[in-house]
Amino acid sequence: MKNKLTYLVLLSTLGFLASCSKTNPPVTPEKPIVTVPVPPPPTTTPPVTTPPVVLPPSSTTKLLPIKIESSNQSVMFKYLGNTNSLLSVENSTGKKVIITYKDNLMNTLYTYEGGKTFYVDFVRDHNNRINKVNQWSQTADDDIPLGYYTITYNNQQQMTEINYFSAKNVLLHTKTFAYDLSNDKMGVIIETNKTEITKYTFDLNNGLFKHVANAHLIAMETGENFLLSADHNLLSMKSSTPKNDLTCSYEYNLDAYPTLITWEALNVKMTFKVSYKTL
Repeated sequence: MKNKLTYLVLLSTLGFLASCSKTNPPVTPEKPIVTVPVPPPPTTTPPVTTPPVVLPPSSTTKLLPIKIESSNQSVMFKYLGNTNSLLSVENSTGKKVIITYKDNLMNTLYTYEGGKTFYVDFVRDHNNRINKVNQWSQTADDDIPLGYYTITYNNQQQMTEINYFSAKNVLLHTKTFAYDLSNDKMGVIIETNKTEITKYTFDLNNGLFKHVANAHLIAMETGENFLLSADHNLLSMKSSTPKNDLTCSYEYNLDAYPTLITWEALNVKMTFKVSYKTL
């Protein structure tokens, strides 16, 4: 009995000593919690950045086209002295137009093309507006009358009607023009004759030939569609004859004049560069 008691005491003592011999692991100190202060919401609304104001093009800049060219065609324009009166139009296709003046007013327009010469002379009313145009064919022997046309204007000095006559005074056909400038993005002109209606649309920027005298009449006589961009630039020409349809787009300079023209007709695109001189 005594030996059993001694054995139990010994086991208890060894167990105590073993527990005391173990080393407690080091205590890792807790990291302090850092609180980042949140700024209070602004008491005032931040300023709003507005886009820069685009000023309208200068109305004092007057440019005259002197050359319109593409990779395979060019048209040259020359003027009478330092005026806005067109003196000649020369196309690299071989067509040439010469204009003469009398008392600083357009008097005669000659067209040379394909070895033939045609010309017109202009008649004016008491307001110095051209109201009649006589058409001729010139040969080595004689000048042959081809006919003539008369022009009627509205109060805004826009052509409203053109009547075409034969050399024997027979009325051949009539063209009428209606204007719609109410749209703030483009202007519209409707041209109507006996067999066809043509709609012209224009932008509101400075026209290629805005400052060239009689640009519309010269366009009619020469067939140079560039000259249709008189007050403003031609955007489209659509008629009941699709082969005559034309659409145009432009790049402009800082004065809102075209510097690059892209034409598309019959699915063919052509790009033209414009050079100017200052009037």
